Amino acid sequence: MDTSKDKAERLVDAYLSGHATDRERHMLEHKYARALLQREYIDDLEPEEINALRREGFLKAMAAIRETDQKPATRKLWPRIALAAAAFAAITLSIWLYTFYNPVPGGQAENGQGHRYTNDIGPGKHTATITTANGLTVQLSDTRTAVIMKEGKAFYNDGSPVQQVSSGFDKTLKISTPRGGTYQVTLSDGTRVWLNAASSLTYQANPDVGGQRSVQLEGEAYFEVAKDKTRPFIVHSRNQQVQVLGTHFNVNSYINEAETRTSLLEGSVAVTAAGKRYQLKPGQQAVVSTENVEIGAFDTETALAWKNDMFILNNQNLESILRQVERWYNVDVEYRDQALKKQTFDGAVSRFQNISQLLEVLESTGAVHFKLEGRRLTVTR
Repeated sequence: MDTSKDKAERLVDAYLSGHATDRERHMLEHKYARALLQREYIDDLEPEEINALRREGFLKAMAAIRETDQKPATRKLWPRIALAAAAFAAITLSIWLYTFYNPVPGGQAENGQGHRYTNDIGPGKHTATITTANGLTVQLSDTRTAVIMKEGKAFYNDGSPVQQVSSGFDKTLKISTPRGGTYQVTLSDGTRVWLNAASSLTYQANPDVGGQRSVQLEGEAYFEVAKDKTRPFIVHSRNQQVQVLGTHFNVNSYINEAETRTSLLEGSVAVTAAGKRYQLKPGQQAVVSTENVEIGAFDTETALAWKNDMFILNNQNLESILRQVERWYNVDVEYRDQALKKQTFDGAVSRFQNISQLLEVLESTGAVHFKLEGRRLTVTR
């Protein structure tokens, strides 16, 4: 009878030779992300080496463990990193194999931990509401993923109209996602906006030709602004405003975060905060607090993890991680030991796993434990 190791070897061989099925490729590329980088294998690496290892990704780790001659897509792994990559691949593959070939009924946690996750919570979904200036609130379909504004009307991304408001909108509209929700909206000027959980965007349904394109953001959103040299696009958020003509950027402005972060991917933006104007270049981020403004480089993978359906943990403290968990899984977190908030983690986990999958990954470090009761998540040592 085939062992998990036999299945693993055949699957890795098929993947690296290009003969894996679509399903096998998907599972191998996504399921592995359940495992965090195990600190005992990388404690002796420098921070920049750890970052390089993280960015090399799964394929290079697999190439290292299988000792293939495949050329990496970018630079080669440094020798010390290659060893860590091989160890990382072995760990992540073994965890993936366990969950893939030994599914747990009902989505409960593994290794005897089911009593703490008996009410396992599924991931967020595509859900949002539109509210008009006269107070009409319309629930958008959770079987669609996006809404498109056109000539004062709203359509889903499959072309069907949003029935309750298909006859036309008031001038001011607000699209909101709850905790555990995400949605995409295309504005009438062609600008595309992805809303993260617990976020809202207020905007003009039909901005006057030649006038400003202006929106108000609460929470987090990724913008791909349609170019229009005659009409700047302005995003108002907590403690700042961002002005662009056409570009790609992310704004994180949750009220329970200490700072507002504007991360520029493409083009150019001007951030106005604390009475000053700051021009960002691609790869730069403005971090704005009530007392300070800092401009510096940022990690694209981490900043856009939510949009790419991932939790990317880049030396991130537990308090910050669990704020994301609260918003995405709609839970309330309680700490039995406040010192745990500062515990840091590295790794990657799909946002479309049940909450138990993420909690088990964090617990695998031995630094923290969880108990889930209803929508309350208790954190202990």
